[in-house]
Amino acid sequence: MSLSVMHKSNNSGPGFSHGVWGYCPLAGIKVDPELGRFFHDDFANFQAHATSGSAEQQYGTYLDTGASFVKSADEVDGAIEVSGNDADNDEAHIITGGNAGGMLVVKSVDLAAQRFWFEASVETASIAADGVALFIGLAEEGMAAADALVDDTGALADKDYIGFRTLHADNDGLDAVYNTAGGGGESIHVESGATTAPAAMTLAAATAVKVGLYYDGSHVHWYVNGEDVDSTGVGVKHDATNLPDGEELCLCLLTKVGTAAAVEVKAHFWAAAQLF
Repeated sequence: MSLSVMHKSNNSGPGFSHGVWGYCPLAGIKVDPELGRFFHDDFANFQAHATSGSAEQQYGTYLDTGASFVKSADEVDGAIEVSGNDADNDEAHIITGGNAGGMLVVKSVDLAAQRFWFEASVETASIAADGVALFIGLAEEGMAAADALVDDTGALADKDYIGFRTLHADNDGLDAVYNTAGGGGESIHVESGATTAPAAMTLAAATAVKVGLYYDGSHVHWYVNGEDVDSTGVGVKHDATNLPDGEELCLCLLTKVGTAAAVEVKAHFWAAAQLF
């Protein structure tokens, strides 16, 4: 059985960032399902979602009236985009597992055997005052629902999640965040604009950025374009206050516009793996 890994220094290009996936035995997982699971979608064959609650291709969605997820017409390599989100506080969300079941979990038992990896590529068409707020990362099942992002702020509802988000008032600032439902409020691991934060945490219009997570069996790490956002490389320990521990999580993209103007959000791919 092959357990080959990627070289961690190679993070360029549209594919997986080796800084995230460098220690993932992808080849072994693909040939031996007893080793772990792997999921990847580049959206090259995506079926449009135009009805809230739809679950085509195992995805669940929540869509305000007129909003939809469609395959981007000008992305031959695959991408989905939000369309029709042109009313104030219009939201469009998509999640794996039909919005009913999770895929990854932060586990603290048998540490090395519970590692997981996640990465996605996302971009917004414009950066403007009260522009689009978004979350991309891992979240609890059922998260694709009305007001998953709060009206007029874009803040996330009090649910289990780990990932990256922007707010209406700071829609170019990609913050690394996590939260446990009922845990007292969101925690920010690294904020965009911090002196040690990667430059790519400040978004630019129509520019794709890759965001990633790696759970090494003890700590969760956040990555932007393959670079650990925490300059110390320590991450957040599995039993840290407010980090979802033992909770099933789904791949999730949430969006909400902050004014009556459509803002296209694209996702080029997402992928996840976990060892058993």
